[in-house]
Amino acid sequence: MIWVKGANAVNRFHSWVSNRPYMVIELILAVVILGFGIYLASPFYHAAATTTIGALFDSYVGRAVLSFLYIVPPLFTLVGFCVKNYTRSLAFRSWGALGIFNAYLFVSILRIITQGWIPVIWIFLLALSLIAGVIHLRLQYERKVLNDGTSN
Repeated sequence: MIWVKGANAVNRFHSWVSNRPYMVIELILAVVILGFGIYLASPFYHAAATTTIGALFDSYVGRAVLSFLYIVPPLFTLVGFCVKNYTRSLAFRSWGALGIFNAYLFVSILRIITQGWIPVIWIFLLALSLIAGVIHLRLQYERKVLNDGTSN
């Protein structure tokens, strides 16, 4: 058998991912919307009348407030992954998932308003929003089961 350096870490990562698919999807959605919020607040984003955000928020202050709404919910999710107390972790992750759902829903609505129905990229954003909504509902259900002690 040939020993590959780092194979144990890869096996542990694979095991973690395969045992927690909801958490991995939640983490991916959080990191993507966090990156979008940081990009929106950065000087690299140039608002123009043809961009979704630029058509509605052409001032830097408006974009900064909007990017704040895209940055905070993923931070709740990431804090939820770092908290050791499982009840608090579920609470942070649940609120983060709700915020991520709202952020993706807002982006898809903005796409429809500014660019119309024909560029169908809003369908994919709406699908991401629905995935985040399902994750939020699952986390709420876990919190209810944890608090009540029943799965009904």
